[in-house]
Amino acid sequence: MEFLRALPLLTIAFACVARAQTVYEGADVQTALQAAVNSGATSYTLPPGRINLTTSLRVMGGTKNFTLMGQTGTRLVRNTTVDFPLIIVGTHGKHAYDNTAFTGASTTVSPVPEGATTVTRTAGQALEKGWYAIIGTHSLNDIVRTADGVSTNYFKRELVRVTNVSGNVATLDGPVGRPFDNAELRLVEADNLPQTVSPQVCQRITLRNLVLDGASTIDGTKAAKVLIVGLSSGVYIDDISVSNFGTSGISVQMSKGVTINRARVSQGNLEVMGYGIEFGGSRFVTVRNSVFSTTRTGVLFQSGTMDGLVEDCTGSTLNFDGGHGQGERRLTYRRVLGNLFTIANSSWRRGVEDVTLEDCTALHSIAVHGNASNVLIKGRYPGQTITTPQIYTTTQTGGTGYPSGTSYVRSLTLENGVTISTPTSGYNFQMSTAPDGTSVLGSLTIRNWTFKVLYELIGNLKFNRTTNSPNISITNCNFQNVYEYSASIFFGPSEGGRWNLDLRDNVFNLPGQYIANFSTSSTASWVNQGNLINGQPVTLAHVVNPGAIQ
Repeated sequence: MEFLRALPLLTIAFACVARAQTVYEGADVQTALQAAVNSGATSYTLPPGRINLTTSLRVMGGTKNFTLMGQTGTRLVRNTTVDFPLIIVGTHGKHAYDNTAFTGASTTVSPVPEGATTVTRTAGQALEKGWYAIIGTHSLNDIVRTADGVSTNYFKRELVRVTNVSGNVATLDGPVGRPFDNAELRLVEADNLPQTVSPQVCQRITLRNLVLDGASTIDGTKAAKVLIVGLSSGVYIDDISVSNFGTSGISVQMSKGVTINRARVSQGNLEVMGYGIEFGGSRFVTVRNSVFSTTRTGVLFQSGTMDGLVEDCTGSTLNFDGGHGQGERRLTYRRVLGNLFTIANSSWRRGVEDVTLEDCTALHSIAVHGNASNVLIKGRYPGQTITTPQIYTTTQTGGTGYPSGTSYVRSLTLENGVTISTPTSGYNFQMSTAPDGTSVLGSLTIRNWTFKVLYELIGNLKFNRTTNSPNISITNCNFQNVYEYSASIFFGPSEGGRWNLDLRDNVFNLPGQYIANFSTSSTASWVNQGNLINGQPVTLAHVVNPGAIQ
């Protein structure tokens, strides 16, 4: 009977001990994780408590078809002052931007056109089935260097798989994403890998339900990077919280087919870096349904990343990067709410190609920098009244960067959007001027757009000056301006070039009488068809300095 009376107290004591045992050592967890992988298990569930890490938790290179997941209470922390990523999938090397990081056998191949599914060996190591990096090796055409001449990166690279070899011809698992005129294949992992050589590439890995805190439990310092995925293919990251980082929360380097869903990223660096999610040298990468806060940048695409999509994400106080000016291609933002979108970069001048902002809103502005081509900005974020208060283009000159010379926006299209000025935003659209006065623009096409300026002393569109002959087409747009003495569109000097203006079916609702103002030192051509000012057809009488039109 006495034993039965003591049983409830004994049960309570065991329960208290169980609750207290919620701290786990990272070394023990790593041993259990690797044992699961070695046994052929398809998943490992982390323990339900705080996991103290003194070194990175690794999903080792060569791991395939495996899921690492947390559960209620799982939280990984850095229990030391030493800096390291909390989790590494594959490798954390410099493969995304440094050719010397590839130490495998080298095979020189014939020029590879975009979309090619085969490569032909011309010299070097014989080809075999397996994983390769195809990299550009030209000392000028395949590099990008900052304007200050300090940092230099190779940007042409892609992780590919050779599925068949016939003589000197290798068949790839899919078409390459860009042309490689001076190319090498660097062996990453052969299918017939000797037992003495460790595998490199992770394949079909899932990370789910994780909380990763990069702050040191000892001194509170932030980890440079919290989660790294490198040399991996087919990675799915879902329901993850990442906080306290300096460089990046999640870093995906030289990988292929990586999807991040339901990420919550916070507490990054607010001054420099602070990339919530960064992609370098990667392809087919996606971020969906994610929230970013208290860091400098939401998503960053760099080192020639291709085929990226960011969809249904918010970060109303952050910058989102539409290519870092390092040769990125085919990037899309869809239904993303942010503070600032930057497309290309004033420091890295290799530019970007095929960037789309679809149904997005930038609460501050959208900047399009030099050597950006085929950029499309259309629509606005659901529930928002504007696309952005201001869009501007820039021209970069000077410095010792590469490519050298003047970099400018090659082609930009605005469609089905709205810009409404704020007290601090100025013009709805502005073609800015480089510090030395150079200002260049390729083509600008605007369709079905509403421009509103609600404050005095400014107009809707401002083209400061030009040292070339931009083609500007504006169709079916609505212009509103409250300032009586400011024309909707201002054109500055044309220094050796001319403004080529095509206006069709636009409506100007203005308190004044001028739709355009041409500088006295400008030359222009124009097409004026179907345009109305306050209900009346637009004529040369509605132009300041009509003599500029020749």
